[in-house]
Amino acid sequence: MLGQIGFMDNSFILNPGTYFVGDPSLVILKKGSEAIQFTNQLWKKVYEDQLRFKNIIIDGVNLYIMKSMSGDGVFQGIGTDSGVISIIDFKDMQNELLFRIPLVEKGFKWLILDCEASVFEENGILKFQNGLEINTNQ
Repeated sequence: MLGQIGFMDNSFILNPGTYFVGDPSLVILKKGSEAIQFTNQLWKKVYEDQLRFKNIIIDGVNLYIMKSMSGDGVFQGIGTDSGVISIIDFKDMQNELLFRIPLVEKGFKWLILDCEASVFEENGILKFQNGLEINTNQ
């Protein structure tokens, strides 16, 4: 299971696996009562506090969510129309009532980790241990 690192409140450890990195609106279905309920819970949790980067769990789905400093935009090839960038384990995206999995990598990235890796936010920059950085200040 994904866990939090003790030394920083906004740092997390991602287990080996494949992760969607992008606007959650790209992959969460827009129709169906289950998807609508999931989406409503997501946005409620995103905006319930001032934390910029946090881990939330909805219906057993683990999401890491970062609010963009600049709101909507395209940051290092990752676009957001919701002002949010998410990290979602591919294994958690298997529910066909909640998610659609894009076939073409456009506006988001698939992050493949062979070993545990840390991810944290610093001044609006999402930083992964493997060197990937998403600067939302631009």
